[in-house]
Amino acid sequence: MRSLLVSLALLAALPLGAQEVGYWQLDVHANTGNLAGHYVGTQNGQPYAVDLQRDLNLADAGFKVGLGYGLEYQGHGFALQLSTDAVNFTGSSKINESVTVNGQTFSAGGVVTSTVKTTTSELAVTIREQTSHPAWLGLDFCVRDVGVSLNATGTVAGVSQTASYSGSVPLPLVGVSAGFQLDDGTVVARGYFHTMYFFGASYNVYGADLRYFPVLWGGFRAYATVAQLKVPTGSIWSNLDIALNQNTYGAGAVLRF
Repeated sequence: MRSLLVSLALLAALPLGAQEVGYWQLDVHANTGNLAGHYVGTQNGQPYAVDLQRDLNLADAGFKVGLGYGLEYQGHGFALQLSTDAVNFTGSSKINESVTVNGQTFSAGGVVTSTVKTTTSELAVTIREQTSHPAWLGLDFCVRDVGVSLNATGTVAGVSQTASYSGSVPLPLVGVSAGFQLDDGTVVARGYFHTMYFFGASYNVYGADLRYFPVLWGGFRAYATVAQLKVPTGSIWSNLDIALNQNTYGAGAVLRF
């Protein structure tokens, strides 16, 4: 909550430093996607050995919808975006080898039912250079907080077992972006690439955003992001190997003012 208030304060102060009057955008959107990856090793003294796709069957869990929002200021040479996306995944699978989540082991042959919620919040600042009247290039500085909550329930020989995990980490990113607008802002498009590399760990985010405004004050948004996190053993944590690949797709309504 504190970080959200700080972000909103920055947004409120932004027009004071702008050389040219810009505009705000507020959007609410639904999203879905897919998730794959693994946790293997030890964290806080608890062992982990779970593959999200193979063991929990999240990739075949069906169409799941989450909600998100975005708040932006778009100026001539400066932009700031604050966004949050939450997506829920469910899965159920008969496991062929033992699965361990936060110290709880589910033996092979049992059935594990799981729910995973991912929450991604991002604050991004863009310094833009107008390359032509409708197009621009940007240098981006971001903080992206990636959170995962996992709950698993398994039944082996009639005995029920449960395990849970919840954690998040803020990641600083840098990157580039480019965009354009047509028909005096009726169509607005943006693409970007953000990255981080730290002691062998890497996080890459690719995204595209398209907005259509049939009226000056409102319109529609569609977007897609691909996020790839790799934390090999011995990089950030000495005993834990993490891989997380998430594709997110969304669409919603935008208010412009």
